[in-house]
Amino acid sequence: MTIVQPIKYEWLSCNAPDDPSIATWSSGTAYKKLDVVQHLGRIYKAAKDIDSSGVQPSEAINDWVDFGAVNSRAFCDELISSMSVKQTTGTREYLELSINLSDYCDMFAFINLNAYKIEFVSHDFRNVKNWHEYFYMDFAFHTVKREVMNWWQYFYSPLEIKTQRVIKTPYKVKGELTIRIYGINDYAKLGMLVCGTGFYIGETLRGAQVGAISYTKKITDEWGNSTIRKGRTAKKNQYTVVTETSRSDSITDALNKSLEAGVCVFMGDSRDRDGYDSLAVMGILTEFDLSISTLPYSELSVGIEGII
Repeated sequence: MTIVQPIKYEWLSCNAPDDPSIATWSSGTAYKKLDVVQHLGRIYKAAKDIDSSGVQPSEAINDWVDFGAVNSRAFCDELISSMSVKQTTGTREYLELSINLSDYCDMFAFINLNAYKIEFVSHDFRNVKNWHEYFYMDFAFHTVKREVMNWWQYFYSPLEIKTQRVIKTPYKVKGELTIRIYGINDYAKLGMLVCGTGFYIGETLRGAQVGAISYTKKITDEWGNSTIRKGRTAKKNQYTVVTETSRSDSITDALNKSLEAGVCVFMGDSRDRDGYDSLAVMGILTEFDLSISTLPYSELSVGIEGII
């Protein structure tokens, strides 16, 4: 299990197209109820008739309803469910985004992803061991997963495309960074990009619990008539992790920092390409219990609730 505590980064650009029909908010314009505008990268809808007083939608919370980030900024907003989307009709087209990292980081989590490969422009993150790899190893990080144990599986086993990809780079980077995401089925999509530094806790034992919390509600009136209000679903995972007893203090400090930080990325499966996506959660640490042993290894119980 590895914890990735996010660092702040500045949005610089993204080629995901915003809706051209949504006008930019203007301080000298009067608006009617239900008018839609965009301002500072977010979309707002008027809750009532508004005069040309010049109060920004982000400040006039009684006049405007925030409908989330525009398409080009959806990958760095507060919601995983909102996605930056670009149509990629050709193999050379891609979703390209540029950010400015405020601190050094060596882990990048791509969550709610629709892509077959990811490229970091101007950075060579390959772990090259010989001259052949230097000239021929692919610069990209792929999301394809396939288990091949025999010749039949080699020719006929289906490909699995990972919807989450956590990449650990061989060295830390800071400052401007450009990333290209190559889509599948004519679309490249990204729900959230998290950048940070990973802290290794230990190996997750078999029997990790993967679940979900549904916010769908059933409302029944006094006559027994029921209606369903569709809600979103959040992950809920429980891990048991083997830790080194000698690292108990540093592990406890890292877990407490995660509690203080709020939202982090928790990787229950530390394997790079063959790990289970269901064990990777972006959410909050709800509880942990570390049973410190007199032996070299101890046991840690961790509960995590994902954000939507």
